Formats: sequence, structure tokens, C-alpha cells
Amino acid sequence: MRRNLFLIFSLLMAASMAAQVEVLADNRAQRFHKVFPAGQYSGITHIKDSLFAVVTDDEAGFAFHLWALDLDDESGKIERAEYLGRRGDGTEERHDLEGIAYNPYTNTLFISNERDHTVVELDMDGQRTGRQIDLPGDIRSAISRNSSLEALSYDAANHLLWTGIEGTIRIDGEQPSATNGEPALCRLFAYDDSLRLVKTIRYRTEPPSKRKAARTYALGISEIAAVGDGRMLVMEREVRVPQRFIGSTATVRIYLIDAENTKEGEVADKQLVTTIKTRVNLVRQNWANYEGMTLTPMRGDGSRTLVLVADSQARFKGVLRDWVKTIHLCFGSR
Repeated sequence: MRRNLFLIFSLLMAASMAAQVEVLADNRAQRFHKVFPAGQYSGITHIKDSLFAVVTDDEAGFAFHLWALDLDDESGKIERAEYLGRRGDGTEERHDLEGIAYNPYTNTLFISNERDHTVVELDMDGQRTGRQIDLPGDIRSAISRNSSLEALSYDAANHLLWTGIEGTIRIDGEQPSATNGEPALCRLFAYDDSLRLVKTIRYRTEPPSKRKAARTYALGISEIAAVGDGRMLVMEREVRVPQRFIGSTATVRIYLIDAENTKEGEVADKQLVTTIKTRVNLVRQNWANYEGMTLTPMRGDGSRTLVLVADSQARFKGVLRDWVKTIHLCFGSR
């Protein structure tokens, strides 16, 4: 009897979680090489209507690029794309810009810089406002190289700026590698409108898909997107590049978490929304290293579109492409 009750409870919980988000259309990736300049696009945020801002992760100074994307209301597919230019602070120091988030109340953008573990605020002309986020000292000193701040999203409904560390910091455990089988244990931080740290939660990725030596390997959180009701989409990314490149894979899993009801310091429960796997082999070259994503506002039918951008390393050797992908979603009640 007890076993039957447990089974029924498990099924009800699974049905409840499944009702939280539905994939209405998983659109094929598109590219706009004649429209957008080649880039290392690592973050995107929706501003208003068809206007989006993106960042590239090897940039002179702090800067962003403006895109116009017209999306089909029923499917979320991109019907038209236009490049609207670059805006920046005019400085020449190179930065590793990874995430971007728009605050509609101040009409400003926040950009995360993985190189020095900060989040900097810019106005819409690309000039620094003087405000920035610095991680706590004990966190900064424990961050592994090239595994710092990537994820960034502003929850306008709750006035919270969320950011996150891509991988495991040294005080939390071992960083994932191609052979050790360790998942990433990441930290997500919430800041209020005065940029005061108000909450920290943890997030555990899936373990590596296999244990096999690789030329390049990465596993962690590359992006987040606030739903607006305390929930959040999280992008888990696993990249594996073998010695001779052929056979490279990039696997992205999008999960839904309830950040608001995850207690301080706890590991968030997660629900899988969708999985995207791309590869490079002798007959297929659709490899897409998705790093950025953002949600459009809710439409009248309750649907929203998730827009993802990929880092092509400036269209590396003519093989990689600046893919832009959209997934049309409908979020149920909590």
C-alpha cells in the first residue's frame, strides 16, 4: 500500500512539473550572415518590441550590438533580421563579455565580464553609469580560470538582477573535466535595484555524458532567463572537442527552476524543458555553441519565445556559424 501511494505521489508530482512549461514549437536554427557581422555572440536580452541587444565575448571596451528580430506570433520563428549598430564606451581594453540584461525601469543594460568577475551597468548610448557589481571576496578568490560570471538576467516583476558563476568554485568542490565525471555545482546570486546582494542559491548540472579525454571540455551554466514569477530558465552547456575536432559535440539542456522558493544556499530542483545537441562530423556541421538566451514578453495567448544565440568564434575557419534559434513556449501556473 505504501509503495502504491509513493508511486501515485511521484506520478502526480511529475504531471505537475510537466504542466509548468510546454514547448509549442522548437524551430530550426537560422543564420543571418549577410545581416549581422561575424561575432562571438555570448549573450542576448530583449529590450522592447523587436529590439534586442547582444554582446560578444572578445570586445574592445564595454559595448553591445543592437539587433531587430521580427518573430512570428504563432511559432516564434524569426521572419526578419536587421543590424542596428554597435554602442560602446570607446575604450580599447579587451574584455570577455558573457551576459547582458536589460532593466526597463532605468533603461540601462547590465553586462557581465568574465575576465574580472564583475557586472557593469551601461546606458543605452553604451556609456558606463558608474555602477557595478563585484562578487564577494571569498567567491572571487575561489573562481577557476575561464569559469566565472556568464549567466545574467533581470527579473523585472521582482526587481532582481540574477547572475551566476559558470562552473564549480574551489571551495565547493572539483571543477568538471573530460574524465573526472563530476557535475558542476554552480552558484546563482540575486541583487536588488540598489545592487545589494540579497540571495544566493546553488544549482547542480548533470554529470558529464562520458569520460573520455578531449582537447577542450566545458560543463556548466552558460545562461539564465527570468520568467518573471520567481521561476527561471537555466541553460546547461556541455562542450566536448576531441583532438582532431571531428566528432565535436555541443549539448545544451534548458531547465526550469523555482528560484524564489529555493531557500538560501540550497540546491534548486529542476525540470527539463528541452535538449539541443549539435555536432561536427564528416557529413554534418551544425555545431552550435549556444551561450546566450532571453525571453520575449508574454503574448495574448500566454506564449513566449525563447531566443538563443551561439558563439561561432567569429565563424571559425568558415565552418562554424552564428546560429540564432527560437523556441516557442507556454508557461503554466506554478
